[in-house]
Amino acid sequence: MEEHPLRSRKRDLRILFVLLFIFVRTIVEFMLDNPSRAATPPGIGTPTATPTPPIWHTFNTDVILIIDISSSMNGSKLEAAKSTAKIFVGLMDLTVDQAGLV
Repeated sequence: MEEHPLRSRKRDLRILFVLLFIFVRTIVEFMLDNPSRAATPPGIGTPTATPTPPIWHTFNTDVILIIDISSSMNGSKLEAAKSTAKIFVGLMDLTVDQAGLV
């Protein structure tokens, strides 16, 4: 038995939003986890490197979700978009991140 096309599209939208969120989070975490380098480049200046003090960065994620509410999005399409938006926002850390809806 073949899956209904709207269910397939609904699932695909959820997967897309989750993957997008994971991608953005991974990039931010990579930027945070990069170790700081020595203050003095090798071969220049003092014979011992002076370590750079750690710099704490906070990267907040600000997202605006746009949901089409035109007549073409009636019924299950609109419900799928709302459900996916809720899942997406649920994955965010709302103590530092922000989400908006248009």
